Amino acid sequence: TGHSKKQLDMVKIFKKLVNDKGLENWELHFIGSVHKGETHQQYFEQTQFEAQGYPIHFHIDTPFSELKRRLGEAKIYWHATGLDENEERNPIVFEHFGITTIEAMAAGCVPVVINGGGQKEIVTPEAGFTWNNREEWIKQTHRVITDQALWKRTQKEALKRADYFSRDAFKKRFVDILDKL
Repeated sequence: TGHSKKQLDMVKIFKKLVNDKGLENWELHFIGSVHKGETHQQYFEQTQFEAQGYPIHFHIDTPFSELKRRLGEAKIYWHATGLDENEERNPIVFEHFGITTIEAMAAGCVPVVINGGGQKEIVTPEAGFTWNNREEWIKQTHRVITDQALWKRTQKEALKRADYFSRDAFKKRFVDILDKL
């Protein structure tokens, strides 16, 4: 309800990559929490059911140390909050900033994210990939998976871009603004 991360859609896209594109030796991992309430539990159960038979894993209420470890092992980070929504009419259902995207980039993941909300401000063309629909999402993901040189080049830029949002970089920009005043 409300601010959906679109995990069920992620499962379906991953299955399309496996079934239609022949994706092998890749896994999809979800790390997070499940809100209390029947609607949230039903969505989680539906997502788990849809994932059966595929290398899809759910890590619920994971400690931060495990989150860091898993992000460090990951190659790609997906973000789909806002999929099938109208950003002009209902901006609240999009991710306003997206700190998890920056955390993933800082851990070495290449972001493949929706072109909406804060994601379009975080992910530059050099430092990751944005998409507007499912077809672009599949295409961008498949492209990163099959082109190792592209992945390495983009990962390097994603690490640099994540640094832009670091505390030290913020302090420097803030002091620069104050100096100009």
